[in-house]
Amino acid sequence: QVAMSLEIRDNLSDVVDMINEIEWTRKQIYDLRDRLAGQEQYESVIAAATTLDSTLIGFEQNLFQMRLTGGGQDVFRNPSKLYARFGFLYSDVETSWGGVGSDWPPTAQAMEVHQLLKERLRTYQGQFRTLMSEDVAVFNGVLAENNVQGVFSLQQ
Repeated sequence: QVAMSLEIRDNLSDVVDMINEIEWTRKQIYDLRDRLAGQEQYESVIAAATTLDSTLIGFEQNLFQMRLTGGGQDVFRNPSKLYARFGFLYSDVETSWGGVGSDWPPTAQAMEVHQLLKERLRTYQGQFRTLMSEDVAVFNGVLAENNVQGVFSLQQ
């Protein structure tokens, strides 16, 4: 139980690291767009920034439900994403059935779900690396062509 809980915690950290990197990149894009707004010579940069932001949001929606309102009906309106699914699994494994806390081994079903979620995480990590190394690099190329400072990564 403890070993699986620690592994799920590490999986959650991996998801959060990707979310943080995306949010940091998007913040830089928003600051850049604000700085360049209204300057006609930078219209292509602003368009590229908007495209990259949309791509980042599209990917981030795989990791975290971005449509949460804080209302009680969110769970019914919007499906859980990878972060929440790992969180639910952690809660299930850590507290055991009924939330009373025990020291029982994880169920076969919990282990199977964990394997599925880890496979999904690996897939998203690959997509994330491609997104950050290719899409952000292309955007930085557009910035360089226009003599604008590039977007940098937390991973650099």
